[in-house]
Amino acid sequence: MIEEYSNKAAFDTHMAHPLVKDMINWMSSGDILAGTPELYMLEYLDEKVFTKPEIATLEDPHISFARIVFQPGKREEALPAWKNVFDETVPEPGSYLYGLLGDNEKPDTLYTIQTYESEDYLRNVHLKENKAVKESWATLSISISVDHNVLKIVGGYLTK
Repeated sequence: MIEEYSNKAAFDTHMAHPLVKDMINWMSSGDILAGTPELYMLEYLDEKVFTKPEIATLEDPHISFARIVFQPGKREEALPAWKNVFDETVPEPGSYLYGLLGDNEKPDTLYTIQTYESEDYLRNVHLKENKAVKESWATLSISISVDHNVLKIVGGYLTK
């Protein structure tokens, strides 16, 4: 589940709601999920995020959440390349969401959230035609790990 809030106060209000507390307790009870859910408290880096309104009309988009852990102190070295990927992804017609995120408690980690019209678009257009993507691959040599998680829309895409 991915949730976005306009500010910390909005997040705190949401988390304080009794129904949300009940849901978190239920999910963490050990009776529902295989393990305790992982929670990430992320912020977009340098406003590097876009969402095209048409995203809500996609029936089966390809959604990816990635975590890249860099060697200590090396994330900042990699950021210019990833910011270039963002800039070149914005005009792509089959790219509907792209964001670079960080966690203040994990300064060596970079997260990306991406949504494409399809996995085919990701593999055969974005990865092959976006020159900045190829340049960003060089930064993986200073990473420790890269984890990609493909997400699926199950209950709908809600937006305001």
